[in-house]
Amino acid sequence: MTKIITAVLAFAIAALASPAHVVATWEHFGADPAYRSREAAIADAPRVLRLAVYPESVISLLTEAMKNPGVETHVTNGMKLDFMRSGKSAFWRNVVVKFKKPPREESMEYSAPSEEWTVELNGTKWTVGIPKVCNNTYGKRSSAPTSTQKPSAAPPAPAKPRFIIGVCPNVYTLEVKVHENRAFYLPGVEQTHAQEERGVVFVGKQHVSRTHGPQLRKSLADGGHQHSKTPQDFRVSLIMTPEIRTGVADITDEQFVADITVIGSREIDFSLAEIDKWDAIRVVAVKGEEVRSPPRFAGTGLHEMRFFNKLSGTEHGEWDNPVQRECFKTEHWIEQPVVPKQNQ
Repeated sequence: MTKIITAVLAFAIAALASPAHVVATWEHFGADPAYRSREAAIADAPRVLRLAVYPESVISLLTEAMKNPGVETHVTNGMKLDFMRSGKSAFWRNVVVKFKKPPREESMEYSAPSEEWTVELNGTKWTVGIPKVCNNTYGKRSSAPTSTQKPSAAPPAPAKPRFIIGVCPNVYTLEVKVHENRAFYLPGVEQTHAQEERGVVFVGKQHVSRTHGPQLRKSLADGGHQHSKTPQDFRVSLIMTPEIRTGVADITDEQFVADITVIGSREIDFSLAEIDKWDAIRVVAVKGEEVRSPPRFAGTGLHEMRFFNKLSGTEHGEWDNPVQRECFKTEHWIEQPVVPKQNQ
């Protein structure tokens, strides 16, 4: 049995629902390990959970939980996983477990022994697991069971849709614009991207969006390239960061704003109170593998942009930049070229 288990493995792309939504299947196990040991997988778990865009509060709880032994369990056919690591760097989303059986073992049910850690937050159970045969970290989530006991306090009110009504200067609008891959080859863009890739802070550095914004807008207007037609998912939040004071790009506090899907471009509004309170607006690509620019930020490993509401010598940070009209600014993203993935 051991020979059968370790002889086969890996992920295969099962279907392409659209260029933006890839479904992967886990068909075999044991041949493409992500880490050499359980300990290595645990050490890298916080970074991997951030790639999966799990909430920071959940990442903290899971990181703490993984300091202790997890629950012994099995990964079985039919399981749906948020993500899974594979090999040296692969990161698969929307994984369905469909273990294949050798012809002589058709009557046997396959499963992969695993160790899991689970935490609960706001009615959702978040799980991270490490299969013993390959150490390929995976994550999944589920609704927590409803308690039969009377709650000790009233449940929180459901989140309200984000509607901010008003005009400048009481409302500030940030446009998220996604360009097709051809934009990457406009003069100077690739070189700026290479400089940006080496950066460890956001303020005062070369960035494709800030440096080439006018050039990208002109190319769009002249027909040099088009908006991306691929839906891109982003998580938008407001953050506090000491970068504007000390040059350290850590995030000390974060407030979720919205998950948005952008096809070409989309605007999101912020109130003056939010601009005055929070240091920056953070936008993170949920499917980072589908974004070419900006590159992954060294501090988090994510494709993200931070638009600063506060900067030294300004009233409202980057909003004071006169290139675009007051209270309206744009950040420019560039998609990865869409390449069909092959079965492994």
